[in-house]
Amino acid sequence: SSVKSYFTTKDIKLPESKKIIDTAMTLSFLRKTSSADSSPEVKEKYEKAKKYLSTQIKSEKLERELLEMTDQFVVEHATKKVIKEKVNKVVIEKVQESVTVEDVDKVTKTQNKDGSFEISEKVTEDLNLGITTSKEITSIIRVSDERVKKFDEKTWNTFITLAYCNKVLSKHETKWEVQKEKARKWIHEVVKDEKLEKDILESCEKVVVEKVSDKKKQSSSWFTSVEGYLNSTTKHLDDDGSDEKSFPVP
Repeated sequence: SSVKSYFTTKDIKLPESKKIIDTAMTLSFLRKTSSADSSPEVKEKYEKAKKYLSTQIKSEKLERELLEMTDQFVVEHATKKVIKEKVNKVVIEKVQESVTVEDVDKVTKTQNKDGSFEISEKVTEDLNLGITTSKEITSIIRVSDERVKKFDEKTWNTFITLAYCNKVLSKHETKWEVQKEKARKWIHEVVKDEKLEKDILESCEKVVVEKVSDKKKQSSSWFTSVEGYLNSTTKHLDDDGSDEKSFPVP
């Protein structure tokens, strides 16, 4: 597992029991995200898990050392996530600045009369999709609701195009506002569940940001300086992972 690999590279010996490691990881996550006190129920489970760990390890010193190690793992991985999100934010803002009215037309001209969208060449190219079937699309969209597996390509094409418009073409929103409303109305009639619709669109937007950012990173060198800057400033992150510091866009 990634946990064992992490500690192996640091020459740290972990307990043999996966159950003990998993329990320690969960305790560290709750400790470091302040989730342990989020509700009486969670607090009760936290205390129960801590008691289990103490019973299994039977050594305060070893228990403390294990939790210090898993605390470190949780913090480092949370920090990496913050860095990635910040880099992606900078990249997507840079991409937004380069968008032209012609780009908007290329994306929105594929709208059907009923409001749905076909995937344009512009979107396919920018997202590096290489996917054509509903099954392949659902494999990259992080929504656990089983109903999404029943959606056809037309539905996914519309969601992905909307997500692309929201994240990449946002500076020209007035140019595609009518198409957006038509598409949202069509999706609303197909999905028939506002929460699910919102979850899918948000997931598609995350995929758009990640794929556009990945492509930009591969073709540009300027993002490296941004990522390096963020790495050097993570020591200033607050306990909740936030950072009010601003940084220049090259």
